[in-house]
Amino acid sequence: SPPSATAGAAGQTLTINGSGFMATSTVTYNGVPHTAAFVSATQLTIQLTAADQAMLGSYAVIVTNPPPGGGASASVSFTVGNPVPVISGLMPASVTAGTAAPTLTISGSGFLSSSSVTYNSVPHTATFVSASQLTISLTTADQATVGSYSVVVTNPSPGGGASNTATFTVAPVVPATAAVLVVGGQTTASMAPLTSGEIFASSAFTSAGNMSAARYRPTASLISAGATILITGGANASGGAINTAETFQVASKTFSTATVSMLCAHKGHTATVLQNGKVLIAGRTGITITPCAELYDPVTGTFTRTGNMTTPVSDHAAVLLANGKVLIVGGSVDRSGCISCTATSGAELYDPGTGTFTATSHTLVGARSSPTATLLPSGKVLVAGGGVTPSGGPVRTAELYDPVADTFTSIASTMSVERQFHTATLLPNGKVLLAGGLNNAGSVATATADLYDPATNTFHATGPMASTRMHHTATSLGNGVILIVGGTMQPTSPLGETSAELYDSTSGVFTLTGPLATGRYGAAASPLQ
Repeated sequence: SPPSATAGAAGQTLTINGSGFMATSTVTYNGVPHTAAFVSATQLTIQLTAADQAMLGSYAVIVTNPPPGGGASASVSFTVGNPVPVISGLMPASVTAGTAAPTLTISGSGFLSSSSVTYNSVPHTATFVSASQLTISLTTADQATVGSYSVVVTNPSPGGGASNTATFTVAPVVPATAAVLVVGGQTTASMAPLTSGEIFASSAFTSAGNMSAARYRPTASLISAGATILITGGANASGGAINTAETFQVASKTFSTATVSMLCAHKGHTATVLQNGKVLIAGRTGITITPCAELYDPVTGTFTRTGNMTTPVSDHAAVLLANGKVLIVGGSVDRSGCISCTATSGAELYDPGTGTFTATSHTLVGARSSPTATLLPSGKVLVAGGGVTPSGGPVRTAELYDPVADTFTSIASTMSVERQFHTATLLPNGKVLLAGGLNNAGSVATATADLYDPATNTFHATGPMASTRMHHTATSLGNGVILIVGGTMQPTSPLGETSAELYDSTSGVFTLTGPLATGRYGAAASPLQ
């Protein structure tokens, strides 16, 4: 013990275990006598020098007892082998698909001039720089497709073997003008909501400064022809609903210095930009049952009341229809932001022309709290997932709303898992990406993702994401790439994720980007263009 050593190892004690050892026993290593230290009839030790372990090979260790009797023991091999390589980093660690082929520098330890390297399981010629650095040349083909690719270094026998796997990322192209503001949320349930914001641009996050108020689950809406982002409501440090709003100026990338008073306090609400440029804020007034709705006018910078919702709900979904009306579906009729909220199957329409809400002719097929609602190119609306009841938990079902017939119809195909607190994002190809969410009441979030195809009215799996997440944000960057930000892995003892990833709709692959400076779940996000 030990039975082997790495070539070049420092001198060490070799313990020889067996039987019949004597104080007069002698030991040879590779045929060379080594002074033996007698420990017991079952154990001897010798000292190996650095020279004994300098060369690769298997070396015989033999114990001999003197006459009368005595003789040589069986030969036992001590192996001096190559080290097992370890990769500690790659430079660069990622590139954008289609960029010029770089030299990939592999840092670590235990590298040899005879080390070999595979990239995506394909051998690549390695250039030995030192025991801590190798390089390989990547080709254009190596970087043509978005994805995560394995890099492994292998040393030959004796000893040797494969290193740990390092991941090289080929990221999708992010348009130069694409930028997203992420605001508020929480890092942990025991900490106050965040005032901070961050801007994603050029595949990195930078500080956007601070809002005037700390907000958990606010809304963020791009208004005024892309000049301003309106941030409304949310929950404060005590969990109470907030009755203020504030703006972020896109050109200067700064928050307004003062808040604007809303007519009601809102959390678990929705904000929908209408065709006339005003913003409809809809949802219960905090934890009360008052069905408050109001309009923000970006010209005057003020809120005014509009008609009352037919049902006081929070945690519903709202979507602007092609006819200018707003469809509101599902939600909770008792509390906000909970797995066990009592869901409703109610649905209603807001008409900006009359300023009134009316119930749809038919209710949802199933009750849903925290569902998603996505306007499809056909004008229909995909309503997916959400929680049913404390006993029912999240669901994997979905349905379609037809604004012409004013009806809801079940979709026979279902998502791969149940989803609540997930995201749904329309892709340029007309499909819808549904990502993450809680997939079992009281359990953890999922990393799975599904695509809904309106042409076939079916769901099929895509991805998965790099991290499990719920209460995250999803924002389209405009070229079939979706930015997924933050969230948390579980509803109990939640911890905000700093990770972010990009979904490429062409390859169906998620790749890591960012990360955020501050982990956050329950944040709001809006494009800056």
